[in-house]
Amino acid sequence: MVMNATKNKLISTGLDGKIYIWNITRGNNNIVESINSEKILANDQVVCSLNCSLFRSSLVITGTMDGKIKFWDIESGEIEKVLVVNDGPIVELVILEREAKPGIYLVT
Repeated sequence: MVMNATKNKLISTGLDGKIYIWNITRGNNNIVESINSEKILANDQVVCSLNCSLFRSSLVITGTMDGKIKFWDIESGEIEKVLVVNDGPIVELVILEREAKPGIYLVT
């Protein structure tokens, strides 16, 4: 589960392979008033790891059981890119970014 603070969204996943996007409504003093399901993105494999970009607020990256890394646009629900990394699960996914130099580096 990750929090995208710039979009007030919580992104979670489970063994069903789906990616859940939750909309968070905040009230006075920045206290969470409600969390509502916004959309569900279908995935063909169990998602083992999940992270979001700091500088591209609509980008979520997942690592799956079959060794793939997928780049998702959570606004459109589309997969932008798929990388086949290995045959086993991607259990940890760290995104390294710098605002001054565009680009994303991944550590699995």
